[in-house]
Amino acid sequence: MIGALIAYPFVLIAQRPTAAIALIVVSIAIFFALDLAFAELGYNALYDDPASSNGRLYTLVTNLISMFVSGFAMALALQHLGQRTQNPSLRDGVALLALGVWYGIAVLLPFVLVAALAAGGASYFAPEPYRMHVAVAAAGLVALPLIYVSVRLWFAGPRTLLDERIHLYQSWPLTRGRFWPILGTTLLSLIPTVVLVVAPQILFEALFTLNMLPDGQVWEIAEMGITEVFFVFGAFYFYSAQSFIFHRLSVEP
Repeated sequence: MIGALIAYPFVLIAQRPTAAIALIVVSIAIFFALDLAFAELGYNALYDDPASSNGRLYTLVTNLISMFVSGFAMALALQHLGQRTQNPSLRDGVALLALGVWYGIAVLLPFVLVAALAAGGASYFAPEPYRMHVAVAAAGLVALPLIYVSVRLWFAGPRTLLDERIHLYQSWPLTRGRFWPILGTTLLSLIPTVVLVVAPQILFEALFTLNMLPDGQVWEIAEMGITEVFFVFGAFYFYSAQSFIFHRLSVEP
C-alpha cells in the first residue's frame, strides 16, 4: 500500500490530466492573485511577520481558500477511485469549506482554549525559570488528545462529499480500530507534501543569500509564483492521497 499511496496523486494526474491540471492551474491563479492583493496592502507573504494583523488575515484567507480548493481535489480522487460518479463541482468546495469551519468551531477551538488555560495555569504555579517550559509541556499534553480526535474524524471529508451532507462525528465509527494505519499513512503522505511546499522556499533563500539572484521586484514575484505552484501541487498531492487512504482503509476489505 505504501508505494501505491505515494504514487497515487501522480497516477490521478496521468489518468485524469484535463481535470487535474485545470484544478491545479486555477488554484495557482487564485493563490497568486491573493499574494499580489496582499502585496498591494504592504504584506509580503514570504518575508513579513505572520503575526501582524495583515499576516493573520492572510493566514485566515489562505486556509479558507485551501479548504475550498481541497474539496475539488478530494472529489476528483473519489470519482477516479469509483466512489462517486459526479464530476467535481463548486458544491464540493463549499462542503469542504463548511466542514473545515465546523471542525474549527466544534473541535479545534475547545482544544485551543483548554491548551491556553492549561499553559497559563501551569506556568502560574511553576517556578520562574521553568515557566515557559512548563507552559509548553502543558499545551503539548493537551495536543495529544487533539491528535487522537482528529485522526478519528479523518474520514469526515470523504464522507461529506459522498453523502452530500456535512459529516463530522459520523467519521468516528468508521475509523474504529484504524487509528494507527490512518495516522501512519497520513504522516507518510505528508513527507512529499512538505518537501514540495518547503523546497522552493529554501532554494530561493539560498540563492538570494549567496547573491546568485539579483534583488528586485521581478525576482520576488517570480519567487512568489514558483512557491505558489509547489504549494498548490503539494496540497493537491495531500488531499488526493487522503482520498486514496479512505478508499483503501474504509472500503476495501
